[in-house]
Amino acid sequence: MSLPARQYLGGGLHVSASSLRVLRECPRQFYFQYLRGLPREQVSSRMVLGTAVHASLELFYRAIMEGGEEPNIDDMVAIAHESIDKAAKGNTPLQYEDGLGRHELDTEACRIIEAFMDSPYRPHKVLGVEVPFGVAVVDPQSGNALFEELVVGFLDLLVQDEDGSVAIVDHKVTGRLAVPKSTELDIQLSLYGWAGDELFGAGTPVELRHHVLVRGKQAVRIKVVDIPRSPNDAAEAFGSVCAGLELISMIVEHPRPKLLLGRNRSWRCSGCAYQQRCSQPDENA
Repeated sequence: MSLPARQYLGGGLHVSASSLRVLRECPRQFYFQYLRGLPREQVSSRMVLGTAVHASLELFYRAIMEGGEEPNIDDMVAIAHESIDKAAKGNTPLQYEDGLGRHELDTEACRIIEAFMDSPYRPHKVLGVEVPFGVAVVDPQSGNALFEELVVGFLDLLVQDEDGSVAIVDHKVTGRLAVPKSTELDIQLSLYGWAGDELFGAGTPVELRHHVLVRGKQAVRIKVVDIPRSPNDAAEAFGSVCAGLELISMIVEHPRPKLLLGRNRSWRCSGCAYQQRCSQPDENA
């Protein structure tokens, strides 16, 4: 697939869509992870599982996009197990959660993939898989760039529907999110929608979609959910990007940046890669 000329190819000043999400969800994590670039204390088993399933889905949808033979379930499971094995043997310790030990991670990945393969989501046309993007933050009135940085990221899946509209599909592997709640426009997908609008222009409708794989105890529930977009969603996402970049500019120039980046306590703390450091005094604050 050929994206517009503003596709991000690396280099230059940039900020990731993920880092802007982290800044909003927990400024203290942003301080440790992106401002100071500290190594993770651990990686959660939930994240490892999600990454493994994503790797399998990437294999499946690349085959469809390239017109090749679809991978079988053994191929899919092998990719997932390879991803889990790489994480288990890495330098960052795994934090096992939800009763998932090393063996249980392999078993759970297999269970999710089997459920997916029973009735896989096959869009009308796959345009791209793990598609990189990079967009400038441009004043809609003057057309001038408001910041030096590009906002960059990767789209899990880019598809085209029968009516010609383009849809950004975000894979979600979760044990917490109920399918009805997946209709909510989350921070990450909101940013992707804004980026999609910028990349494709007003002439191409860009839809948003969640591909949700919910790890129920009895069964894995899978559903593809169209996310409603209001006319104000893109403006709100644009405002969030601008607010984030303005705050980052202030943080970088502040003599004690940690003062601007407080801890946001939530259920995410249990899987945070900076739990110990977050609770300790910081001489660099």
